[in-house]
Amino acid sequence: MARDPHVLLLDEITAALTADQAERVFSLLANWKQQGRSAVLITHRLAEVMRACDRATILRDGRDVAVLETAKVDEHRLVEAMLGAPVEPIAQGRREGESRTHGDVALEARNVSSRDIVCDVSLSVRAGEILGLVALEGQGQDRLFELLAGERQPTAGEILVGGRPRRFNSPYDAVRDGVVLVPGDRLIALLPNQPVRHNLAAPLFRRILRWGRIPGDEPQRVADAIKRLSIDTRAASQARRLSGGNQQKVVIGRWLVSGFRTLLCFDPTRGIDIQTKREIYALHPALHQRTGRDPHCVRSGDRSARRAHRR
Repeated sequence: MARDPHVLLLDEITAALTADQAERVFSLLANWKQQGRSAVLITHRLAEVMRACDRATILRDGRDVAVLETAKVDEHRLVEAMLGAPVEPIAQGRREGESRTHGDVALEARNVSSRDIVCDVSLSVRAGEILGLVALEGQGQDRLFELLAGERQPTAGEILVGGRPRRFNSPYDAVRDGVVLVPGDRLIALLPNQPVRHNLAAPLFRRILRWGRIPGDEPQRVADAIKRLSIDTRAASQARRLSGGNQQKVVIGRWLVSGFRTLLCFDPTRGIDIQTKREIYALHPALHQRTGRDPHCVRSGDRSARRAHRR
């Protein structure tokens, strides 16, 4: 804007911004529009399209398949145009096994604190349950997940796994107890220059060092994860060359390979396309069907928490 252009091309400009920062961006865009200037906004966030744009051009497989006036449609209509078929609204989709009775408490935090960022927080999640953690941006939810995943130690309170108090000195301790994390920034969880298969097998690294190869039936597990998650590896030999949606599938898929009891997902659908979101939302019943022990903590940010059994 400092160069006073007539047209702005904006590619996922709010992907790494807080809610307050995004609000400032949209205020600037509104002023920009009032000055008679133009902007093209590329985004996966349909709420941003509905708020900031007058028209939406829908791309599918590299082709523009629809041009819609946002004043005359809703988000559901945009989704149908993107997928090319009628769909049930994601946030309202009925969960398979919704009436199923959940198991014993798998992970619990009791009066957990971390300096002045997390203060006296308690929560519990049962086997087979999705727990939604809902909060505005920057309210300590990232620090809470770090505590649960062993990246930091609480200054007060305790964490229990399967009803037993545990002290995690590192993420490795948490992983050994079956508590695993899908972080908000998928890039920090990837081995960007390594093949997809190596990324999926990353939690098995200690066993690879011991045996010099991926031991046992893990190669088949890797292949199964690629198939189950529909990870498209045709166009990229390295993880960094995958689309954002496929990268997120890899980060989630590695825990399908190694196994887990509690999966902590921090904004698991941030910055990914609508089809991949639907596939991620469908994972919970598929995981329960396979393992029978699949509690999740899912943090809100888009619609993730709306899929929860509790918030």
